[in-house]
Amino acid sequence: AIVWANEEDSLNITNIKSVLENYVAQQTAKFITGARPLDEFDAYLQELDGMGFQQYLQHYVDAYAVYTANGTAK
Repeated sequence: AIVWANEEDSLNITNIKSVLENYVAQQTAKFITGARPLDEFDAYLQELDGMGFQQYLQHYVDAYAVYTANGTAK
């Protein structure tokens, strides 16, 4: 098995993912139904960043960098 996150990072990833997934699902429904206008999409992306999206993404960017540096990527 490949382990790429320590326990603390794994917990952090799980927590952020849970919050983001719920929010994305809610907001997606609002955009689709018109309850939230599409001209608010940029604001929505900023809201995601405020909820930790960039931190969440960075975990995966860092993991991939380690993965490729170790020569395990083909």
